[in-house]
Amino acid sequence: MKKITRYSMGIRASEKPKPFASDKQVLEAALRMFSARKALADATRRWQEEDKQTRSLREQARRLTVHWHSSFRMTGEHVNIRRRCKLHRLNRLECEILTALLLSQITLLKPKIQNCAELAEALALPSGKTLEALKCLAGHRRLMRSGLIFCNDSEEDLESQCIRVTDELLREVLTGEEEPELTWPVRKEEELYDYLARLTTALRDKDREFVRGSMGFATRSNVPALDRKIGRLLYGLRATLARHPAWALGRFRTQLDGMEGEWTIFLALLSKELGHVDSSDSLFSGRGLAHALSSREHEIAPNLQRLVSNGRLLSGEFIQPCGGTGETLADSPTEIAQTEFELTPRVREALGLEKSGHKRLCGKHEVRKPKVQMAQLVLSEGTRRAINLALVHTRHEKTLTKTWGLGEMIPYGRNVVLLFSGPPGTGKTASAEALAHELGRPILVVNYADIQDRWVGQTEKNIAHVFNEAKSNNALLFWDEADAMFFDRDTAKYNWEVRDVNVLLQELERFDGVCVLSTNRKIALDKALERRITVKVEFERPDAAARRQIWDKLIPPRMPVAEDVDRDALSRHDLSGGEIKNVVLNAARLALESRGKGPVRMEDFLRATEMEVQGKWNEESREPVGFAHSRPIIHAASLKAGA
Repeated sequence: MKKITRYSMGIRASEKPKPFASDKQVLEAALRMFSARKALADATRRWQEEDKQTRSLREQARRLTVHWHSSFRMTGEHVNIRRRCKLHRLNRLECEILTALLLSQITLLKPKIQNCAELAEALALPSGKTLEALKCLAGHRRLMRSGLIFCNDSEEDLESQCIRVTDELLREVLTGEEEPELTWPVRKEEELYDYLARLTTALRDKDREFVRGSMGFATRSNVPALDRKIGRLLYGLRATLARHPAWALGRFRTQLDGMEGEWTIFLALLSKELGHVDSSDSLFSGRGLAHALSSREHEIAPNLQRLVSNGRLLSGEFIQPCGGTGETLADSPTEIAQTEFELTPRVREALGLEKSGHKRLCGKHEVRKPKVQMAQLVLSEGTRRAINLALVHTRHEKTLTKTWGLGEMIPYGRNVVLLFSGPPGTGKTASAEALAHELGRPILVVNYADIQDRWVGQTEKNIAHVFNEAKSNNALLFWDEADAMFFDRDTAKYNWEVRDVNVLLQELERFDGVCVLSTNRKIALDKALERRITVKVEFERPDAAARRQIWDKLIPPRMPVAEDVDRDALSRHDLSGGEIKNVVLNAARLALESRGKGPVRMEDFLRATEMEVQGKWNEESREPVGFAHSRPIIHAASLKAGA
């Protein structure tokens, strides 16, 4: 960029506005405008009454201001300053602020602007306009959110903050070269989703800065740097979407045009779906999202208002509440702050997230495809009938609830809840996976160790979050070791244990999917839970005939098996399906160790059986290993009418 020189402040009345040809011309004209205003301000302070000279200075300042804005509005986007202002939809005053800061940092506007108070003086605006200019510098306003300017310390009073333009913008104006990293290097929309993780991480870190500050561990000194990073990433995303208008995300950007805060919330919740951050992270609560939009404590409350029920995001069905204070959202700031949010099914479908293969992170829990099919299991007729009842209920739910009117007579508690009980390795987990496979649904497996938390109230939140994850993913919910959570409240020792069971029962009542509870021993269930269980299935160790079927299913046809292997003899050993699986694996390993390519002999199976039997702790408690195949038995009395 060529050196900018000081032109005469004068401008002829006949001189018509015309587009600026370069950043240099923009800054030269702006320098004349600010200098004329400064001269007027000085003259006004010196003389109480307006004289001829003051009136001349006022007219000159007015003419230069009108001329600059008219010319700037006509300027094309090949001029960097104009392109940036147009991209971020900056108004007249915001354009002036940005230009004044640029002039100051290249030392043409003197004295050099050190803080917001000096910026207001350099702009030489009327008192009303000065206040408006200072408001433009608030962290939640468009100019600061654009990432073009930043404050070195967001904790200082507004007038004392040191404010400046970013090095990227300064470099772009001085060299005419756009920062290459500002546009995202992606060619496909799926790559764009992967790149979005950088933005989400910055938003999460900003939320944590506020949380640490509120606890007295930090002063949020990293917030300004995170604001600049977020601004750069948002600009890069916006520029990338502008080059690819056909992308689905770009259409939502258009629908939220001019609503930068709402757009940032939308992107944060999109990353929740994409699994960039654990979906239980505090970022996805109302308070966390407000933190991500704020630069100072007093901005949090206004940003919470973006999540009210009649706001653009909720009324437009872009997002929905999904946890926290409940599924229905009141507009009190306290409840909004505690509520968790997610994208609506409409948005997820429009973005094609289910088809893209992206999976959200669910804390310690995994939503996955079931690995076991019903044909792989050795089941009694009673067990198959029990599972079939669950299948019939789920597949014909509309017939039951609407056509036959059960939905009117039984407004809640109609979901399918099964209780699988029995020794380890007898097929409870495998049967749950097979049920999920038959339903064409994923499975979400949880246990007490994943749910329980030492912090007061966190366990209840984890419970609600698990049910919400199962609902959001249309997954079969499998509670392993359910006896640790679903015990009788009359036997509880602590108040928090009662609260946990209360939340479990409430969530189970509202859950409209399929839930399977599994336990290795007979337990005393809470009476309220007893009423919610549709089918109870007791799994027992398989008899010799069932064990023979399990041996046949678990020994692959391609495995080289010696002729001396007697499967009937092997079936006489009292092993569960899970234990037989371990024997088959260990026998194959022994054969490979001894003979390279096999075959697997009877001695290998017998040795592996001995290893499995000796590895038992005792007859009452056997350690389950791997997934199990078994022949469970269902008692006729355990089948009852589904609620």
